[in-house]
Amino acid sequence: MPDYHYTSSWYLSNIYSPYFNDTITFEYEEYTTTYESFGSETNIHGHPSNPNSVIRHQKETIGKRLTKTQFINGVEIKYMYEQGEAYRCDLIGDKALEEIVVTSNGDNFFSCEFNFDYGFDREFKYCSSSDDNDLDKRLFLNSVIINSDSKNKDIYRFEYYKDRVLPSRNSKAIDHWGYYNGITQNTTLIPEMTSNSIVYDGANRNSSFEHTRAGSIKKINYPTGGSTEYIYEQNECFDLRIPRDQIQKSLHLSGLEPSRSHSIDIIRFDRSYTKFKMKMVDFPNDIDNSCRFIFKLTNADGSIEHFRRTFSIDDIGIENVILFDGTPGQCVLSWEPDNESICQFEEPFTFIVQWQNEIEKKVTSVGGLRLKEIIKDPIVGSKLVKKFYYIMEDSTSSGRISHFPKYDYYFPDWTSCLDANGHVIEECNIFYYYARTSISTIPLTHTKGNVVGYKRVVEMNNDIENGANIYHYTSPEEYSDMTNGGSNGYPLPPLISNEWLRGRLLKKEVYKNHHGELFLLQKSINTYIDRLSIIDTIAGFKISKSIDNYDVTPYYYASGVSQVLSTTRTDIENDTLVNHKSFEYDENLLLLKAKTDYYSNGIMSKSFYRFPHDFNLSLNPELEILSRKNIIKPISIENWNIKNDKNHLLDAVVTKYQKINDSISLPNMVYKIITDKPIEFNNIENFDPDNILRTDIEYIKTKEIEAYDEFNNPILIKSLSERVTLVWDETNLNIIGAVKNALPQDVTYFGFEKGDK
Repeated sequence: MPDYHYTSSWYLSNIYSPYFNDTITFEYEEYTTTYESFGSETNIHGHPSNPNSVIRHQKETIGKRLTKTQFINGVEIKYMYEQGEAYRCDLIGDKALEEIVVTSNGDNFFSCEFNFDYGFDREFKYCSSSDDNDLDKRLFLNSVIINSDSKNKDIYRFEYYKDRVLPSRNSKAIDHWGYYNGITQNTTLIPEMTSNSIVYDGANRNSSFEHTRAGSIKKINYPTGGSTEYIYEQNECFDLRIPRDQIQKSLHLSGLEPSRSHSIDIIRFDRSYTKFKMKMVDFPNDIDNSCRFIFKLTNADGSIEHFRRTFSIDDIGIENVILFDGTPGQCVLSWEPDNESICQFEEPFTFIVQWQNEIEKKVTSVGGLRLKEIIKDPIVGSKLVKKFYYIMEDSTSSGRISHFPKYDYYFPDWTSCLDANGHVIEECNIFYYYARTSISTIPLTHTKGNVVGYKRVVEMNNDIENGANIYHYTSPEEYSDMTNGGSNGYPLPPLISNEWLRGRLLKKEVYKNHHGELFLLQKSINTYIDRLSIIDTIAGFKISKSIDNYDVTPYYYASGVSQVLSTTRTDIENDTLVNHKSFEYDENLLLLKAKTDYYSNGIMSKSFYRFPHDFNLSLNPELEILSRKNIIKPISIENWNIKNDKNHLLDAVVTKYQKINDSISLPNMVYKIITDKPIEFNNIENFDPDNILRTDIEYIKTKEIEAYDEFNNPILIKSLSERVTLVWDETNLNIIGAVKNALPQDVTYFGFEKGDK
């Protein structure tokens, strides 16, 4: 197998602040590590050459380890690692950080020691560079010791969940999301599955809470004697693969006269009980008002009565809720007239209710953990406990997941449709083989983050207020991922991810506890503006042994940006608006144009951000890119306070542009307003774009851009105390270095470095 080398990251060599004339430099040492991991397994059933494959990855990394951070005032931060032949046992070639020492002009005044081991009753701490048994080891931080100049030692200790021992890093005992599930009997990563009534043996990839939790942080013990403890539970979500009409139905009872009707909603919202919502819509006109109807739910043979409820004319429009915790299955819902009331019926009627098998799976455990409780013990005083509930208003799970793994597809045998010259035969019936893989054909996540999105999270506190915070978020239910043209074809089309639309805070509610009852105190609501960007792509590939290119169904990528449009915070208790924020954006460049704050005291604060195109200054492609990256700042930034029809300008920064030619103007000078008090104006909108600097306000010049290169990149900037020359990379998009010149003989180079150059 060939070796592939590439630059995967950059390292920072220094940071320079032209405003404070300050430079921070970083020093590194080089190291090399090797890391082995599983790639994928694939079985193609029925193929004559049996092209089953197992892919492993052996990765070698040549990296840079930070050894020193240096400041111009004589302060240094040194990073001390394992010495000599002592190496990390879980990553051969790397060294664990043992101590951070901060010095000032050579004198130590602060240090931080790190003590670690490899957990699960493993006593060893160091390994030699030749140790190859690294796959079953995990580095755990046991304690942090902080030594200050006062000679006092503050020790922070860490505890972990170790009731289960983690397996080898390449173990096949993992769930669909890569977490340990304890099924050590797995000999493959391809799950068991059924296709066309054929059962294919495979791995058990179900999740296990106890094994997933293994190695997670359990408790932090502080130098004061206090502690913080973390209690977890498994992620849960609604299985959105199940159609909603299978778990919620409106049942119209049959066997009645046409003049009468009744509706019942059956909702399976937990794995332990079902909630019945029963409501009489109208009352028969031909029946005496004293008539009553008895509803009851029994098992299939009528031997067990689960519940009964009586309805009369007084119950019209009233919703009755009944909780049923019996075993799901076939039950009989019947009603009949109450014999003690005046009702004229010749026969009762019944309706059979059959629970769907999928209902039991509606709430599904998925990979990963979520916080259940955080317990803070301050030693002095009561414990502070935060409890988290991931539920909707009706107590259903608020967890949502956009899709579950799919491990199979149909693999085409293209060679059967090639002629003797290697050309594709038109209208040829391609033979497909059934393929199974250990890697989901629909990726489970795009950001390598939590695969579950929660629509609503309740945070309960037992602090002084004993209140609660309730958070509402966007989730995969509203913004699920989409496939391009199905998932069984090959090559598989990429997934269109809506990850950028999920996890946004829509609403926050703050409650206080009064005598055991929660009252809404404050409410904050966010609104967003979403801008979708679609990149069209045509997929094509070449068939083995063929000289033709074969086009497949076109697909496209879609992504975008989501920006806050407004934020409103309301004080519910006093029925007053605390604060409202609104934002305005440029539709083309997605730049913030204005921000407005409304306060309960009647003051309105408004900020304007004006850019080159607001002044009819043409934007060439380079300037547009720099504007998007926020490298070119707005031409004008103005902050106002408005109250009682009086407009006060608080501060402003203005960039003056110079016309280079007929098509382009470039930034030339930066000015800042000089004032120690607000300046009153009659009209907030009296800003004249043709006059960038207000003639009735005094400004001071803070920066001047003296020169540009042929790509319109600024290369020489002069401030009040120095000049800075900028160095751009070969793409003309990124600044990679600079030279500052404060005094005739004082020249300093700083910048970013790539690889070992």
